[in-house]
Amino acid sequence: MRHPWPYDSNPSGLDRPRDKAGVNEIADRLAGAACALPPSREKASYSAAKALAEKRFDDALQPYWAERAPTRYKELEITARGHLPMELSLDRPILARLLAARTGHGRLL
Repeated sequence: MRHPWPYDSNPSGLDRPRDKAGVNEIADRLAGAACALPPSREKASYSAAKALAEKRFDDALQPYWAERAPTRYKELEITARGHLPMELSLDRPILARLLAARTGHGRLL
């Protein structure tokens, strides 16, 4: 004999479906109700909070840099970023070889 519902209790208060189509309809209704809720600002994961802070910093940095960048930086189109380039996280010998390859100056050690 097949059990009609995999759980003993029904916390949502919705009717238990008899077939798979009913399960999908209930899931759609629950998803719609969850999407209609306002976003929670009380709790955030560390990574989500860090990403939001970085985005806000970058958004604030761009207008600041557009106003206050030195003339030479504007002429060379040097932009400001809120984070360091990925290359700077490399070990120094590897970074030296990368810079040497980019500039054509040979070995920079």
